[in-house]
Amino acid sequence: MGISKVLKLGEAMLLLSSSPQLFGMRRLEVVETTPERVAGALAIASKHAKIFLKRDEKTGTAWLRMVDAITAYTWMELKLPLHAHDQAMKKFGKIYGLEYVEFP
Repeated sequence: MGISKVLKLGEAMLLLSSSPQLFGMRRLEVVETTPERVAGALAIASKHAKIFLKRDEKTGTAWLRMVDAITAYTWMELKLPLHAHDQAMKKFGKIYGLEYVEFP
């Protein structure tokens, strides 16, 4: 993930945490990324490489969607609805019967 995406993620988190009702949520809770969650995320990414490993067909380069893997692990752990707009996460949720709410 490039620095520009990290900055955009930070901006989105500030907006979400200050006004979750704009996105149809009552509240937003930010949870800590612990070493256990990172380890769990890596295990999930390994098991579901087609979802969490992104490949550039032209160059053959591949990179891990680590933030998504951590999100998926935490989603499984907390069993709360995930509000997102991401087909890969939607697919992951279907595999495990997790509630996914699509952002408009």
